[in-house]
Amino acid sequence: MGSRTRSVLLAAVVLLALTATVAGAQVTGEILIDQNRQAGTHRDSGALLMYTPDPVQPGSSVSHWDTGATPNLLMEPAINSDLPFLGLDVTPGLMKDIGWPLTGEPNAPGPVTFNIFALDPPGTGFTDPRPFGGAPGNPATTLGDARVNLIEAVLDTWGTALASDVPVDVLVTWQPLPCAPGQGAVLAAAGPLSIFADDQGALPVNNTWYAGPLAEALVGQDLTGPPADNGGDIIVFINSDLDNECLGAGTSYYYGLDGNDPANQIDLAPVVLHELGHGLGFTTFTDDETGEEFQGLPSIYDTFLRDEDANETWPQMTDAQRRMSAVNYRDLTWVGPEANALAAPYLEYGVPELQVSAPAGVAGSYEIGTATFGGDIPAGGLAGNISCLIDDPELPDGGGLGTILDGCSSALNPGDLAGRIALIDRGGCSFADKALHAQEAGAIGAIIVNNAGNVPPGLGGSGPAVTIPAVSLGADDGNRIRQAACPSQSAYLHDRFQVTVQWNRQRPGLPADMGDGHGVQITNNTAWFYFVRPDNPQLMVKIVNGCGLENPFWWVFSGGVTNQEVFVTVTDTTAGTSKVYHNPAGVPYRTTLDTRAFATCP
Repeated sequence: MGSRTRSVLLAAVVLLALTATVAGAQVTGEILIDQNRQAGTHRDSGALLMYTPDPVQPGSSVSHWDTGATPNLLMEPAINSDLPFLGLDVTPGLMKDIGWPLTGEPNAPGPVTFNIFALDPPGTGFTDPRPFGGAPGNPATTLGDARVNLIEAVLDTWGTALASDVPVDVLVTWQPLPCAPGQGAVLAAAGPLSIFADDQGALPVNNTWYAGPLAEALVGQDLTGPPADNGGDIIVFINSDLDNECLGAGTSYYYGLDGNDPANQIDLAPVVLHELGHGLGFTTFTDDETGEEFQGLPSIYDTFLRDEDANETWPQMTDAQRRMSAVNYRDLTWVGPEANALAAPYLEYGVPELQVSAPAGVAGSYEIGTATFGGDIPAGGLAGNISCLIDDPELPDGGGLGTILDGCSSALNPGDLAGRIALIDRGGCSFADKALHAQEAGAIGAIIVNNAGNVPPGLGGSGPAVTIPAVSLGADDGNRIRQAACPSQSAYLHDRFQVTVQWNRQRPGLPADMGDGHGVQITNNTAWFYFVRPDNPQLMVKIVNGCGLENPFWWVFSGGVTNQEVFVTVTDTTAGTSKVYHNPAGVPYRTTLDTRAFATCP
């Protein structure tokens, strides 16, 4: 009878505690557009940013500009539809930084010429006989000729920018590459066929790799030999399946030379222009997954990569440091003066940010992503306290178990959200649904935290009912703010004892699920925990200081209203010792009365 009485009293106390907020510390922030910073540049140094997603994307990381640049740049990792047709934007500046002579400069050679070498059998690639009805600027009558005309126009663009007395031999092959409706496609890929390093002063920097076409321009002679003798300078792979409707009925490449590609076609000209940039030297030869330099030497490209946190360029760093630098989000910059000089008048001012002013432990500026739906970020910013949206983790339509912070159902804590900015986990449902649930709870904005890496994703999709601004945070940044703003999974009693709870739920006919309890501290010595919903607490833990009594121990008491399997772990963080209390599945929670828990007084 006594244990049942304690359980009833526990439930009563916990339900009284539910009248208090379930949020964590008060986090205050502002979503704004920083008009003092150019999009695509480092927040402190102002240098151009490189693309450094986490995890690494082999072949893409480091060898592209960051995606935050506005307007979009040719050498970003994806081709954007708003690029000026055959525009090179700031790319010639990078080419000059790594050593390319530019046309029109004093003592520069003439414009570089390109020779095209087709690698495909007759009747394919550049000799594909399928009829072509013509396109703006491209009057070809066969698909093969349309392809030739487009490639020549792209090569002429590079020829107007770069100077060399040595022709560049470009090998082109049309091959099936990954492509599927609804999943996208690999459009093309390219790179130099050979790279060169020298220790005798023939190249500007000794013991440094140069892409073949660049090395030839600098020494003034053909170093690779003709393609017929296994030579050549650049290899280009183009996905032939795009012209076989691999992205769906009616889809193909667009071969017009005006940049006005229809909705069902992909403009091939900027794709090839971009890929040739890699072949000409816009790339690192260092392994971005391991940080290991190719044969122990840096590339000339690497000499202009600077990690802003370490304040070192890549050749100055170890393999391990370069590996970390390749995922150092928006802290790896290009320090070449020519590219940055072109960027200064080209890039627009205005970068979306979250500025957190309190508490001190998380204060600072955070990169954010923006949404294709919802309201715009106000010109004067959107300021307020940040609170976590807590909901039922059971996903809609039988979708399984999500988290209590995923925003996939109506908020259970609207009192914490009214007039505030809601913090929500990614996953389980659409971005727009999450923002709508925040809006319905009275939130003035929504922040969605990514579930991996520290890249804030763009929030795509449609949400016509959403009127509040929605933005995103990378996982690392979001976790820092979540730990301050959201209910903690642990409770810290007496500023010394960490209490954690793990539960394991068995339900007939359903898969087992398990998780961590969420602690809500009531007093310095008492906390209650809920497993799934904050309005359904399951147990209470209390730690009593018995050090001054006849029984000089720390005492641990707990009681619960659950029959699930539960593990309660209490750790004395001062002494480094722990105790685990286990309640078996199917057994009403057994009260803990441990008056000799920790002999670690005082």
